This record gives sequence, C-alpha cells and structure tokens, in this order.
Amino acid sequence: MKKLAIIAIITLVSFGLIVPVMAADLDVSGHFRTRGFYLSNANSNLVKESASDAYYDFRFRPELTIKVNENIKLNSRVAIFDEKFGTGSGGRYVNDTNTTASPSKSDVATWDRAWATIITPYGKLDIGRMSGGLFGLSLFETEYARDRIKWTMPVGDLTVLGIIEKNSETETDTNATLSDMDSSAYYLAGVYKKDNVEAGLLYGLAHAENETTKTMYHVIDPYFNMTVGNFSVKGEIQYKTGTLSEPKNGTDSTDIAAMGIYLAAAANFGAVNAEIGYASAAGDDDPLDNEISSLGGAGAFRSGLGDEWVPLVVLQDINALLDQGNDSATKTSTGVNLIYVQADFAVNEDVKLTAVIGNATPNVKGGANKSDEAFGNEIDLKLEWKIADAVTYSANFGYLMAGDFFKTGTDDPEDTHTFYHCVQVDF
Repeated sequence: MKKLAIIAIITLVSFGLIVPVMAADLDVSGHFRTRGFYLSNANSNLVKESASDAYYDFRFRPELTIKVNENIKLNSRVAIFDEKFGTGSGGRYVNDTNTTASPSKSDVATWDRAWATIITPYGKLDIGRMSGGLFGLSLFETEYARDRIKWTMPVGDLTVLGIIEKNSETETDTNATLSDMDSSAYYLAGVYKKDNVEAGLLYGLAHAENETTKTMYHVIDPYFNMTVGNFSVKGEIQYKTGTLSEPKNGTDSTDIAAMGIYLAAAANFGAVNAEIGYASAAGDDDPLDNEISSLGGAGAFRSGLGDEWVPLVVLQDINALLDQGNDSATKTSTGVNLIYVQADFAVNEDVKLTAVIGNATPNVKGGANKSDEAFGNEIDLKLEWKIADAVTYSANFGYLMAGDFFKTGTDDPEDTHTFYHCVQVDF
C-alpha cells in the first residue's frame, strides 16, 4: 500500500502543479469493479471429480484527460490492481511453508495508457500508447495496449482511418543489420454510417523480422450492421493470408490462409429482443505441416474467436474452454463452429434478463485431440440491474453439457456449471 500511496501523492502533486500552469481542464472517468466466481469444475478437460474453484477479484481503472484547448487533449489511464482477494501486495495467502506470505506481484499501479489527441483541419490524430485491436463487430479480435499513430478523417457519412503501429523495436549499437528488425503493423479502413446502416472494411499489413526469419501477412475484415423496422442483421468476415516466420536461408516458409465468418439476425418486440447467430473460425487439421489454416494461429489456441465477444459463460467467458492452450504438439488448433439463440427481456428501464442457448463443435476433424467430437451444449441465464446512478449489478450462470471433445481416454467428461456476479461503479 505504500507504493500506491506514493503514486497517488505524486499524481495529485503533479496535476496540482501542471493544471494551473496550463489553465487546462482535467476530466476523470473510468470504473471500479469487483466480481465473485464459482466454478463447479475448474479442470480445462472437465475430468470427473476435479476440484471446484471460488474466488473474488477487483480492479480500478481511472482515466485522466487534460484538455489543453478545444483541439488538444492529453489522455492517460492508470491500472490500479487487477487481482484476486487475498493475493497481491496487500493480501495474505496460504502456501506450503508460510501462511502469511505475500506472493511476488508487480507494482499495484501501472500507468498503462498515455496518448495525445490533436484535432486538425485534416483530421484527428491520436499519438502514443492507447487501447486498440478492435474493428467492426469485434468477433475475432482482442483489445490490448498498442503503440501507434492513428489518423481519423470524416468525409460526409464515411470515416477514413489510417494507423501505423509498432509492436516491438530492436535497438543496437553494435550491429546495424539488427536495427531494422522490428515488428510493425499498418492499417487502412473505412466506416460508413447513415441512418440504420453501418458498414466497414479494414485492410491490415503485419511485418516482423529477426536475424533468421521474416513474417508478412495481410488481414482483410469487412463487416455490416443494418436495421429495417423491428428487424436487424449483422455480419463480419476476417481473412488472413501471407507467410509466418519465413526462413532467410531459402528453406520452405510457413504460409497462413485462414478465415472467420459471423452472421446474426435479430427481431425486436418491445421489451423483448430475440437473436440467432452463427460464428465460425477456421481450424488446422495438420499442425505439423508448413500451411496454417487456423484463425487462432499456429497451434496455440482452439477457437480463433477474440476475447471481446463472449455470449457463453463456460465455453468462452470465464472457463474459456474454447481457448485453452493445446498441451501437445500433436494437437491441432481446432477452430470452432458456434450457433446460439439469445433472448433479452427488459423488465423495466433498470433491469434486463437474458437467456442464451449455444452449441459448439470443432471446425476441423481428425488429430489426437478428438476434434471431430462436440465441445458441448450450454444454457446461460443472466441478470443486469442498474441499482443506482453509476452502479450496476450483474449475475451470470452457465451450465455446460460437456461434449466428447473433453473425453479423457474412455472416461466421459463431467458436465459443469459456473456462476459469477459483479458490482461495477462507472464514473
């Protein structure tokens, strides 16, 4: 807690000195969140009679914005805690030798975002470290910090985006050849919005290089979302193609060609909204060859779906069974075919109930991971309740009827359920 107190004092003193000098406005926003979890089976293969798990976690995310003038803003975010109760710098936990020790953790607070926003007659520039990684319906992406220069230009109903992004930088004083061996990405996108229609197209180029290999691949991501009367339809496609870790000695390269597809339709009947959707992310049925067809990459994950779209509590959100790392080189990235039906009922302006039924199967067949067998069927119930201004309570329950994909030898997997609830304060 001493570190946190010191950081807080420095922050307050810094802003106390800076803001009057700059005659700038300071805006503070963000959230505080605490959650409680119960997993009836915490084993990633759902082995029968495995241990359950129950815990709480919490985090604090203040965002600070200094408004220099109408055209310039300096933005930052502080990540204060993201830990389970009873761990971290201020907590106690039990280990084999000491019942009061504190585990080794990083600093309790990290300034993890800092960027400038500059509005010019030729568009808006965002420069620095900011959140990024999402586009369109965000089916296949995961948000995290990005070091980038982002240009945004509205042209009527069309918004044009251009991004230069640096993911790693190699600096050396002894070998000039290594100085250009960085990892970078470049994006160009357009988003059209008018009335009840939204559509966009993104093109991305990723490039990385080291002493022995070079990677270069392309990403194409179109999406749409439109509403006609009480009905709406939306969809997204992501396609990757190129080479990964191509050897510079002339041997065969590893090629990637992978696709993800999402399509959903919904109907609104006053307080009730019903939606049916289908998501598919390609898998790879041969992880040992030099062709990758898995949207999730080279054997690291099963599904290829991102972390932001998680309608199913057990398979995606908390247990994340679709995205458990494969434990053997002979296992493939199976990909996933997921179909779901969701119904939302607005009890009143403060309370919403949701029910979801989903089925998930691997996208590819064959391999040591029994990828021709189903992941299973899941039923979820959810509650969202705005209990006061800026305070929201949510509760989520998921029950998975486990499929034979999780079978261990001749032993059937165990059906499992997960419950978690959350109190969040937004400011």
